[in-house]
Amino acid sequence: MGTEGEKVNFEPAPFIKGRTIAEVWPKALSCIVATAHWRQLCGEPHIVTDQRGDETYDVEGLQVVITDPLRNMIPKLPKAPGVTAWGRKSELDEYFETEIIGTKPKPEGFSYVYADFISPFLDEVITELALNPTTRRESLSTGLIRDVEYFDSPPCLRSVQFLIRSGKLDMITTWRSRDYAGAAATNMYGLIRLQEHVAKKLGVPVGRYIDFSGSAHIRIKDDLWWVEKVIC
Repeated sequence: MGTEGEKVNFEPAPFIKGRTIAEVWPKALSCIVATAHWRQLCGEPHIVTDQRGDETYDVEGLQVVITDPLRNMIPKLPKAPGVTAWGRKSELDEYFETEIIGTKPKPEGFSYVYADFISPFLDEVITELALNPTTRRESLSTGLIRDVEYFDSPPCLRSVQFLIRSGKLDMITTWRSRDYAGAAATNMYGLIRLQEHVAKKLGVPVGRYIDFSGSAHIRIKDDLWWVEKVIC
C-alpha cells in the first residue's frame, strides 16, 4: 500500500463507545489529541483557529455512545487550579436545573439557556412517546434556523431526540460545536439527567445516550495542559 493508504489506516476513528461518562470522555479527549498529532505527522493542518482567535485541536463528526449512562456520571479531574471542566455534583446538578430543565432561574447574564427550547415542549414529548412508543418524531430543536442573527453565540446544542427501543428510553443529542474539555462532560451529565427525568415519567428504564458533535475541539492554550493529565 502507498503512503496515502497508510495515512488512512492510522487515522483515529471519531467513534467512542463505553458504559459511562467517566469512561468515554477521556477516550474522546484522547481521540481529539491523537487526531491532531496524526494530521501533524502527515503534514496536514492540525490546528484550527476559531472565530474568537483561539487555537484548537478539532475533530469533525465525533460520535459517543454511552450504554449505562446513569452509572459513574462524574469524571475524575486533575486537582489543579485552572481546570475548566466541572467535577462536583453540586455544580453539575445546578447546571441541569438552571440550563437544561429550567426548574431554577437561568444564570445571571445569560440571554438564553437550553431549557428555553426544551422545557416548553417536554410534556408534549412525553405524551406522544406514551401514546406512540415506536415513534421517531419526538425531537426538540434548540434555537432558530437563523439564530446566528439573534445571538452573539448561537446554541451549540442543536437537537435532542427521544426513542423508545427494546423497552428503554434512548436519547440522541446533536451539537454543532463542542468545547470537549471544558463543557462536554457537563453537557452529558445534564442531558442524561433529562433523559432520566423523561424515562421516569414514562415508566421505562434509561437506555443508551448517543452524542454527536459536528466540531469537537480542545482549546490549546487554556485546556491542553490538563487534558494531557486526564488522558495519560
